[in-house]
Amino acid sequence: RILICPIIAELPEIHQMQPQKSRQGMKGSPKNERQGKKFNGSDKHRSPKSGGYNKRDGEKKSNDFKHAKGQQAESNSKALDLPRDGMGKWYEFIPEHAEHVGGKRKKNEDRISELKEKARQLLDAEVTRFEASERRGRGSDNDTSFLKKVMSSGTLNDKMASMMLMIQQSPVHRLQVLDILLKMASKRGKREHSMALETLKDLFETDLLPDRKLTYFHEQPVDEQAARNPTLLVMWYFEDAVKHKFAEFITHLEA
Repeated sequence: RILICPIIAELPEIHQMQPQKSRQGMKGSPKNERQGKKFNGSDKHRSPKSGGYNKRDGEKKSNDFKHAKGQQAESNSKALDLPRDGMGKWYEFIPEHAEHVGGKRKKNEDRISELKEKARQLLDAEVTRFEASERRGRGSDNDTSFLKKVMSSGTLNDKMASMMLMIQQSPVHRLQVLDILLKMASKRGKREHSMALETLKDLFETDLLPDRKLTYFHEQPVDEQAARNPTLLVMWYFEDAVKHKFAEFITHLEA
């Protein structure tokens, strides 16, 4: 007992030293302690190999990164250089092809319908991209939100002016606005009918009609070479739409 008592008397000092040592160890290697908690017990199969690097997870992250990077590149490659404000008239982006239009060569109607649908989808994607760019306030279109607000809640005169300006800025991306004007022009007996007709008349004369005859999509020189040119397909689709909408305008004008 006499020999043990001094040892017991020193135990408090030992107990006081142990927490300090433990705390020092925690400060020196917090990462190792956390990793120990994460990878012990039932998680042995997930233990990191060399240098804490999990090869399987690393490959997965690498593949995910490559996939995301590939998707981004693919998305960027789909962007088309379509005409908009300051780039000239839309019909200047279509090559001359008068000698090919309505040619005698027999055309595959199913293939033409397929390419026309492809062109419609391409244009829809471009409109979505264009509107997203507008929301970010890029370039000369940063006043579009104001024009849309006027179009929805302004006076009738202001609505007509805003719709006309929006179409003039980028007719290829604004077929829906043109449809709104045509719908207003169909409402006979109302003031908006005559104002919409006048606005449409100005738009067709100054911005939408080329100095040649408009061409339907199926009349274009559609071949496999053209099928590999998405910008040309979209422009042909837009010309087809303008031709149909101009015919609708004439119907409202003569009614």
